[in-house]
Amino acid sequence: MPDEETRCRRKLDAQREEFGRELARKAYTIAKLERELAEVRQLYERSLSWRLTSPLRAFKALLARRRG
Repeated sequence: MPDEETRCRRKLDAQREEFGRELARKAYTIAKLERELAEVRQLYERSLSWRLTSPLRAFKALLARRRG
């Protein structure tokens, strides 16, 4: 029968493995969401609305630089 230290070590190892799996799942989800965001951004930035408002964004950036 394993002693208390061995049981605790096994439990800790199991928790580490579970945390590692959870971290991998979350990293995958984050990467997936980042890809989706990039795709939406590309679609929007190619839209007519984005192109028409480009001069307004440039003017706003110019004003922000002048105000410091």
